[in-house]
Amino acid sequence: MYPPSKLVRDLLKGGNDAELCIKTGQTDMLKHMYKTGYYQLRYKPSFNICNRNRYIIRDASMWNDYISLLSYFHKDLHNAKYVCPKNLKAEHDRLLRKKNEIEARQRRERDRIKAIQKEKQLKEDIASFYNRMERFFGMEIKGDGIVIRPLESVTQFYKEGKAMHHCVYANRYYRRSECLIMTAIVGEKHVETIEVNLKSFQIVQSRAVCNGTSEYHDRIIQLVEKNMNLIKKTYCMNIYHTEPRFDCEKFAPCGRISLHKCRKYKGRLDECRGCTLVHRKAKTVAGTEAGRKVCPHCGRSLPLHRFYNRTVRCGDKEYRCLTSWCKMCMSEVAAERNRNN
Repeated sequence: MYPPSKLVRDLLKGGNDAELCIKTGQTDMLKHMYKTGYYQLRYKPSFNICNRNRYIIRDASMWNDYISLLSYFHKDLHNAKYVCPKNLKAEHDRLLRKKNEIEARQRRERDRIKAIQKEKQLKEDIASFYNRMERFFGMEIKGDGIVIRPLESVTQFYKEGKAMHHCVYANRYYRRSECLIMTAIVGEKHVETIEVNLKSFQIVQSRAVCNGTSEYHDRIIQLVEKNMNLIKKTYCMNIYHTEPRFDCEKFAPCGRISLHKCRKYKGRLDECRGCTLVHRKAKTVAGTEAGRKVCPHCGRSLPLHRFYNRTVRCGDKEYRCLTSWCKMCMSEVAAERNRNN
């Protein structure tokens, strides 16, 4: 029940919604206002339409929800046809079902788009992982009854994470370009998962079931450290060659040419045309319009006569060209320099 003292104070003030509800006989709306603690009508214009049509609101809570649903469907809240329904519960339930169906369709569409994006991302991850780690495929480190092999597919990451109960798949270690993930096997049992950093060539971690350590932990660490040179040679090996190349320390992402050659020619080689593994910024060319040139200082496109002529000597040859900045910019800079001196 609403507090009488609060109601009396509101009535003495006059000109408020409580007084309006009492005068129009909308007692259920008055109770609802004071129960919810608003003390004001949420949909006063629609409420006034009800009063003009002598429509008594029997269930104020449901009527407010019904008006909210009308607003969701962009209905006219000043039309008595909508705000004064003959059967409030039936209209409320009808609109609620319609809204639930719309939201269900929207959820299904969002889930469908999300599944497509997830599948696309997974395909990109698989292709990227294969390009980076192909050189390690088939590598084995054996010793003391332990066999250590790299994980060679995203599926193997999933199976490893599920069998060992750790986050090698959940945290997407197959996306990390700087780490090599290997599994240690004794007999037919996977005992530990090893992470090696390919920049420092150090063992980052070696985890058994549930991120613990196994009885073979120390022997696995010693075996990997003993064969770290093999990992280095394999990492430096071009994937298109069967044997490691020691004349090149680093290769381009494609693995075909050296990193130095990739940076030097910047995609101008025939074998590099259409390469999408290296993202290069497009070269900006100033002043592509005929008879005009862009001043890099002020950024304006100006006619050629707005630039000074200059002569550049290279050995025995002379080249006539235009200044980079326009005459106005060069004059302003010269004037500023003279003022400072």
